[in-house]
Amino acid sequence: MFKIVSVSAAFGALLAVALSPAFLRWLHQTLGSRGPVVLPDDTVVDVAIVLGYALFRNGTPTEPLKGRVREGVELYMRGRARNLLFSGAHPGGVVMKRSEANVMRECAEGVLRDSRAGGGAQGLLAAQRWFEEDQSTSTWENAVFSLRICRQKGWRSVAVVTSPFHQIRSEMVFRRLLRDAEAASAEEAASVANGEPPPPIKLYMATASYTPHVGWYAAPLDRLVDAWDWAREVAALVYYAAQDRL
Repeated sequence: MFKIVSVSAAFGALLAVALSPAFLRWLHQTLGSRGPVVLPDDTVVDVAIVLGYALFRNGTPTEPLKGRVREGVELYMRGRARNLLFSGAHPGGVVMKRSEANVMRECAEGVLRDSRAGGGAQGLLAAQRWFEEDQSTSTWENAVFSLRICRQKGWRSVAVVTSPFHQIRSEMVFRRLLRDAEAASAEEAASVANGEPPPPIKLYMATASYTPHVGWYAAPLDRLVDAWDWAREVAALVYYAAQDRL
């Protein structure tokens, strides 16, 4: 009986540590972008691409998605991103028929209204410089469709905005697609007399804070969903590597 109690107590203590906010924050940050790709404080990009995340069944944004939106709006309001692009389709299933991009834009409009600069010219300008990409259903498609819009609009520098646990995979996917596009452009230019490839798109990853889940009925369930985000992302990295998408 003593051994059973001891093992149970040890397991409970381990679980408490594993689901503690401090440990989960550290865990998520292990998958965050680092080094030169992180957007410098003095750099202004043509567009900040805010990547979608799951919605609640009633079509409202989850806390991690709100966190991504807040980071994107902050870049825009501080003049570090000239435009915002919200990327994400309808997630499917029983969620109300709203795309992640549409929900993110509505959330961003609320953030802007609640800020000191939320009215007047700032709000009107946002209507002209905020865009939606509502076809993508995966990180790969986020990058494919968002970069297509960037090329159409002539944007040459982008900052990808996403949660820390999602940054490494997003960075690798965007970098892979940009590398492939540059190679294709170079081949096309070489086949034409005096051809010059278009300038490459410069990629940055915006810094983002860990935003834990709230609203899954009870705090322990929120922490389990936070842990699941990290575990699922590790599995997704393995899957993308196997599919040659990194």
